[in-house]
Amino acid sequence: NVTYGQSVGETTSEVRYRDAPRHQYMTEFQTDEAIRLMEEFRDQPFFLMLSYYAPHPRFIAESEEDLAFGRSIEQACIDEGQPDDKPLWIQLTARSMKPRAIEDCGQRSRSLQAALLQPVDRGVDRIFNAVERLVIANRTIIFFMADNGIVVGKRYLFKDKGMPHEGSIRVPLVAFPPGSGARTISRLVAADLDVPATIIDMAGVGLETQGTSLLPAVEDGAPLPQRSFLIENYGYLNWRNSEQLPLPPMIWSGIRTERWKYVEYVTGEVEAYDLQVDPGETVNVASVTEYGETLEALREGLHARRGLAITSTGLPAAVLGEPYAFTFSSWGGTPPFHWSLSGGRLPEGIRLNPTLGTLDGVPEKPGRHRFTIRVGGQGEEQHSGRKEALSMAMELCVSGGEFVCD
Repeated sequence: NVTYGQSVGETTSEVRYRDAPRHQYMTEFQTDEAIRLMEEFRDQPFFLMLSYYAPHPRFIAESEEDLAFGRSIEQACIDEGQPDDKPLWIQLTARSMKPRAIEDCGQRSRSLQAALLQPVDRGVDRIFNAVERLVIANRTIIFFMADNGIVVGKRYLFKDKGMPHEGSIRVPLVAFPPGSGARTISRLVAADLDVPATIIDMAGVGLETQGTSLLPAVEDGAPLPQRSFLIENYGYLNWRNSEQLPLPPMIWSGIRTERWKYVEYVTGEVEAYDLQVDPGETVNVASVTEYGETLEALREGLHARRGLAITSTGLPAAVLGEPYAFTFSSWGGTPPFHWSLSGGRLPEGIRLNPTLGTLDGVPEKPGRHRFTIRVGGQGEEQHSGRKEALSMAMELCVSGGEFVCD
């Protein structure tokens, strides 16, 4: 998307992907629209967000030169050895991989992505040139970042996101403020929420935000206070499950500091890494006695901040006219919990107990019934300050008559 807002929080113009003539020309089209908006609003303060969609599978490399560049990208593979010290889902993934894929270690994926990013590189260059041409460089700050990372270059974890590992949770953050010299803060521990906080700070809007302004670091290179961040995933990777690879529920929560990472899974498994000596996260030290005091402090910090999750990833099918019972399960949060229906409708004859989180009754109508279950706890969400809560879409299939659940 190309989004323009006259002031922070007020969107006045938006150009969506469907307006592009062809997928392979979408990147150029997005850049054209961004520059057009810059030209239109050059004489007043504006906020412009340009979100390139490349590289995604629908795109193709635009030239042989781009493909050649992609093939030139080389990076040493991080060899974890046999991942016996890792959670079961990593061990199962390793066992399911073909030797060729393990040997390749994501190199082909990386080279293709590098080729697909070349149009983005050219687009960014055009944006910078437009800022200079429109004579607004002295009052413009540009942030360059990604919306998510992807693990590439590890033996058993590559080409994926939603993991607690470094390639997945980290993205580049580059800021170009007017009149500032070049500097690098390579170990900055920041969050996406800090970027809008920085923009609001620079704009002098005076709005309350959930992030921390990076303006002192961007303008003067001032060090930021040591921070730790909550990292969580509540089921994103469940789509990887199959009959050939039955993975446990991908629900985890962790703490990332400048030096340490500590992660707990709903299965009870734990990962911990000293990133100072093991940036590739090759050795899980969760059970190393030497680090017991440090890990206990990280564990306590995580439990004080961890969000609330629904761990019931699927509902068993029901049969028309026969008694049905199911109890939802949760993880994290502060009890007592309250369960409710926040969207859709339960099958006729089925009730939800708001205190116990149970479905029970006798279904009266066959078919696939879709609804959304919400659970709320007594704690507060870390950033919003609101009562903790999570909603999840569900489907309950009822067999009966000629309708049979798959």
